[in-house]
Amino acid sequence: MKKFISSLSILTVVLLGLSLLVFNLLSFVLPVIVYFFFLYFFLLTLISHITLVKKNKENPKRFITSFMGALGIKLFSSLAFIAIILIMYKSADFVLEIALTFTALYLIYTFFETVHLLRATKETNEQKKD
Repeated sequence: MKKFISSLSILTVVLLGLSLLVFNLLSFVLPVIVYFFFLYFFLLTLISHITLVKKNKENPKRFITSFMGALGIKLFSSLAFIAIILIMYKSADFVLEIALTFTALYLIYTFFETVHLLRATKETNEQKKD
């Protein structure tokens, strides 16, 4: 678990640095709300990962159901979150940038979590075979 948390932290710092670099190269001022996206996805991914690893250890046969449920919850909570943000900033000039940044972060963090969960479930299943 510590390895996942450190990997997730490194991912978050690298993505934050890259976004600052890209937005500076494009001479675009990063809206303050974008910083909260990183915190949002860090916490959402961490909570989801911890929950799913526990579910896999309890009952590996129900892991797929738990994974799909967690993915659905993550998707709909993210849609609600971005909808609220876009409503708050609907008159701003940078709404498209906010939406694209959020979507890119969602996809990156979801891919990251899925890869780590596959590794964790593979390790758990191999340990149970031994």
